[in-house]
Amino acid sequence: MSDWRIAGIPTAMGFLQMANWSLLMIGLQGIGGSVAYSLNGVVGLVCVYGISFSFFKERVSPIEKIGILVSIIAILLMTASLYANAP
Repeated sequence: MSDWRIAGIPTAMGFLQMANWSLLMIGLQGIGGSVAYSLNGVVGLVCVYGISFSFFKERVSPIEKIGILVSIIAILLMTASLYANAP
């Protein structure tokens, strides 16, 4: 791995995470918590996989497809749980 990736990947992911939280804090005001949480999870998932695949130029392996699917299912289950327990 080249030197720029050692510092570049965590830096890029940190900036994307800050943008993600800024989106939640500013852009999603007035939206229910279950929707905001879901959007946060999806954006975070896209950031992690998008950055890693674009930096490493890898194809998605079967185990990573399973990981993405499990992450999406977990986000949907948490959304349903938050929505069901909302006052």
